[in-house]
Amino acid sequence: MSEPDLSWVLANPASQAVFKDWQALAEQYQQAQVELLRLGHCAKGLLIPTPGPDRWVLLSELVCVESDSRRSRIHLSSGESFLSTTTFLISDAVIKLAEWPQFQRLTDTYLVNLDMLSQTHSHPERSRDYELVMRSGLRIPLPESRQPLLLRHLDQDSLRKVKSLEAQGGEGVYLDNLRPFPKQLRLMSKAELNQHFRNQRTGRFDTASFLSNYIWEYAQLLKLGQRPAIEGNIRTFWYILKPTLAKAIKLDSEKNYDQMLHAFQRLIVRYGMLKFRDFSFSDEGQRFYVPGPERINVLLVAEKKGHFRRLQALQEEFGTTIIALGGMPSLLNSEYFADHLSPQLKGAPLHVISLVDYNPAGALILRSFLAQLQHEGLPVPDSIQHLVVPDNFSADDLKAIAEPIPMGSKADRTKARRWIEAGGGIDGKPLGIESDALVLYTDRLKALITQALTNTEDPRSLTMEFPPKDHVYRPEALETEAELLGF
Repeated sequence: MSEPDLSWVLANPASQAVFKDWQALAEQYQQAQVELLRLGHCAKGLLIPTPGPDRWVLLSELVCVESDSRRSRIHLSSGESFLSTTTFLISDAVIKLAEWPQFQRLTDTYLVNLDMLSQTHSHPERSRDYELVMRSGLRIPLPESRQPLLLRHLDQDSLRKVKSLEAQGGEGVYLDNLRPFPKQLRLMSKAELNQHFRNQRTGRFDTASFLSNYIWEYAQLLKLGQRPAIEGNIRTFWYILKPTLAKAIKLDSEKNYDQMLHAFQRLIVRYGMLKFRDFSFSDEGQRFYVPGPERINVLLVAEKKGHFRRLQALQEEFGTTIIALGGMPSLLNSEYFADHLSPQLKGAPLHVISLVDYNPAGALILRSFLAQLQHEGLPVPDSIQHLVVPDNFSADDLKAIAEPIPMGSKADRTKARRWIEAGGGIDGKPLGIESDALVLYTDRLKALITQALTNTEDPRSLTMEFPPKDHVYRPEALETEAELLGF
């Protein structure tokens, strides 16, 4: 294509839109790769020239690159290190790793993978300097003159004693580039926002970093009494945040709201730096759970909110804790539920009696709920008993109530296969049962709950499967790629 033709294509609005979308996708891909690397699931690596055969090193195993007499010493998470040839200098490593923000050249000698940083403290021999301790056990000296760079990443006032950065959510500080600002973000002008959040490489406004910093800043200001408690849902927070973001970019409300949810997900779930209660969000699920007056450690869990009145009647008779999830559980609601429950458990073993649908969706709902409770610090249940299972129905009942599991798409078939592998199905076929088939029949349900409670109270019965059946149904072990800690 001639140069004039190419110029015409680039000047075409449609071509510009495609190019802009391509740039956005490329940036999102790189951000995803960065996060996968943090989690240890990134296959990216470096080919390191050595005096012997060249070596392929995964970035997830690379602790640091050390300059060593016109060569580079490569330190790995296993504790191993090796030398490169003179054709691979630390400056070459800086260039090759430029798109990975966790690799920072903290000194002239060391290019450090901050994902691998465990703690910092005063240097044992140099009174004014510091020492970095990596997860591999490697110790790296850091001159006092270089501390400001690392302090910015760690959001610390001093490096004299920083313990367990992973436990403190330190990874989030540098992966989301959290940092203090000269004034509140909501008070900044468009120029000031661009000054702090414009990506130096792409020239574009870094929306993800802005959102994480706004959320983090709000939580800190709220603790100081300088911002109001939300007393609403997460969308309420979006309406508070939106005017500030609108100064910097043209809003795409649906896309930007989703980006905000992902920022909350990172700060609360992945990094563990915040809790929903830090913002005083409303607990919209509170109407659908009640701690048990007698058996608070026994959770009677229903999938559908429409069953809550029946749960209340059952609680009056059996004294268990009751909760209706309303479909896929919310981590926000589970956090508040666990906060209500935890102080009253007083070390008592947890037991779960499940009334969710007997199908792949119901299995995933229960598995998510259990994962969320454990995320919030509740103990792993001593027993999980499933009442909506084929063994609790006669052959004639099953003929009337069994429903085919969706098998229309590849994803449907995969879910069905995994559910059957977890003990689901009827006679090996992809058939399920709605929980209404049991919940609506009060006498049968009460009889099953009575037996389940006997099992929780008799330690010997906990080693037996209830109800007695030919196969074991364990949806809590369901294999899935679904996000279990969603909200």
